[in-house]
Amino acid sequence: MSTPSPEPPISGYAPLNPFSVGVASLAVLLWGGTAVANAFAIDQLPPVLVGAIRFGMASVFMLFWCRVEGASLWLPRRRDWRNALILGLLLFLQISTF
Repeated sequence: MSTPSPEPPISGYAPLNPFSVGVASLAVLLWGGTAVANAFAIDQLPPVLVGAIRFGMASVFMLFWCRVEGASLWLPRRRDWRNALILGLLLFLQISTF
């Protein structure tokens, strides 16, 4: 009986290409810019409206991303809509009040 040969170690490091740097930079700018944008927006708009705009923009982006990736969008059954609506409303209120 032979012993299995050990697999070569896999390096976790890969050189960064310009696309990776660009995507990481965009993520940092969007993430860090959210607080600044909220501070300016809340001076002009009610907090709940600012939250609604943020969630609306995120929803459009996620729908676009799912379409690009070819991911199927799961839609709740008819009986699940009430619970989904309640949970969505609670999440919206929680995020928009803090």
